Amino acid sequence: MPKLPESSAKTKTWFRISRWAYLLFHILVMFLLTFYAATIYGEWDGKVYVLQRAPLIRLTSEVALNLGPGMRISDPLSGRPYYEYNGLHMLTFNEDTYYLFRDIDATTCRPIEVYAVQKVPALQISLMPPASLAGVCQMKHIP
Repeated sequence: MPKLPESSAKTKTWFRISRWAYLLFHILVMFLLTFYAATIYGEWDGKVYVLQRAPLIRLTSEVALNLGPGMRISDPLSGRPYYEYNGLHMLTFNEDTYYLFRDIDATTCRPIEVYAVQKVPALQISLMPPASLAGVCQMKHIP
């Protein structure tokens, strides 16, 4: 096989490099688009969860917690007082911590304040069916 002139060999090398650069560029673009799509889906799914599927809870504690308005009730059998908090919704439970919210912002449709409550023996959480908060949200595009 005849040897190519030096300029042709360099051209062939640069074409080979450009093909790899083109391929790597497209892989990088697809990688970034995948992360962007995952972010958009996560925001949509989170909004659906907060507005439609976050379960209502009733929290009962032997000690007062900083969760907004609660009721102090005495146990009729033992006479010991306990505190009951109603109207809270659960975002998630992670690493022995409950993440709760009470209200959402009508313009952003996000929780106004999120409470982190550590799981302790003096705490009891009762799950109730979810209550939709979609009527509170004023966004035009509610999932």
